[in-house]
Amino acid sequence: MEQSRPHNLTLRYCLYQSTFFLSCAGIFGFAVTYLLEKGFQTAEIGMMIAASNFLSCILQPFLGDFADRFPKIRLTSMIAVCLLCCLLCFATIQMCQPPLIMFGILYTVGGLAITLTPPLGNALCVYYSERQFKVDYGSGSGVGSRAYSAATLSLGYVIAALGTDWMVWIVLISLCTQLVITLGYPKASEKEVPARQGKCEAQRVSLWSFFLKYKYFMITVSGVMMIAMCHSMAENFLINMFQPMGEDSRSVGAALAIASFSAAPLMMMFEKLQKKINIMLLMRLSGIFYVLKAVLMFFATNVWQVYAIVCLQTFTYGFIYPSLFYFTQMKIAKADMVKGQAVVVAAFTMGTALGSLVGGKAIDAFNFQVMILLAGLLAGLGAIIVNCSIKKG
Repeated sequence: MEQSRPHNLTLRYCLYQSTFFLSCAGIFGFAVTYLLEKGFQTAEIGMMIAASNFLSCILQPFLGDFADRFPKIRLTSMIAVCLLCCLLCFATIQMCQPPLIMFGILYTVGGLAITLTPPLGNALCVYYSERQFKVDYGSGSGVGSRAYSAATLSLGYVIAALGTDWMVWIVLISLCTQLVITLGYPKASEKEVPARQGKCEAQRVSLWSFFLKYKYFMITVSGVMMIAMCHSMAENFLINMFQPMGEDSRSVGAALAIASFSAAPLMMMFEKLQKKINIMLLMRLSGIFYVLKAVLMFFATNVWQVYAIVCLQTFTYGFIYPSLFYFTQMKIAKADMVKGQAVVVAAFTMGTALGSLVGGKAIDAFNFQVMILLAGLLAGLGAIIVNCSIKKG
């Protein structure tokens, strides 16, 4: 029985990540395409995505603090509540076709709910690992990235052929699947829980004390947030780059698919890679590659050039996102681990929120070229902050 644990939990985690990224491909990857068709303006869409992500980055640390304070409440139950909320929001949008204002509110709340789950999922990996269950975080992330690649490519063609409403049906199916997978996680041995609780009571700090205790960690996280702004601006508004080239949602889907597929192999090997290569170096390099990506996109003149440029996802997102999980484990005490994972995911979420907001306004006020240059500047500043603070603390 013990021999089956590593295989079973890793497989379950991979399946969850696959369906999670399928949801995100619809909710965020094609948000601009979908919401423009429903009557929203680009700046309004940017504000909606920003609002859901901004609220998420505020709530994630509090949710993590709640999980650390009440370890008897299962992380899987908290994830299930978030998924159910998201499911209800998008089911209402699809089946009731509410007025535009209510439509926007439901879309924002649904996006908020799904973005609350990643730090809980990260903490779940740590939780089971501490109890001698094998959960390969890198494999889950890599499989999820490939699933995102396949989802964006498929959704691009589905939307072009059948309309944007089909995207929502696919999102609803993926959310139901995530719910089933989450509720099927096994219970850990109760014998190990009391020892964990006793240790946590002795070492745990409040959320505010967490920020003071891990000062340099928080400075590094602020640099990561700026890099995440560049990531969001370069991905969420691809339709605005492709339309002047005469392209449509199929090109957006293809570009997102190529980007995700490029990052997947590295992420799948990250469990072994992080033991051989300094993850701090990878985090530093990611910011530099984000700057390079933004500059190249500024000069791109056709769809094939864009397809080549997004292959840099291997060295941008493929470097920084899995590194954050292991970096947090290095810097944060076990008693504060859920908070730590929540804070770092919140920072990335905050970056994507601000990126959506700033990107939408920059495009409306100027054009895509100005927006992508601004994205490169933010990535450069973030890389400097990460480089200066990452070894401290």
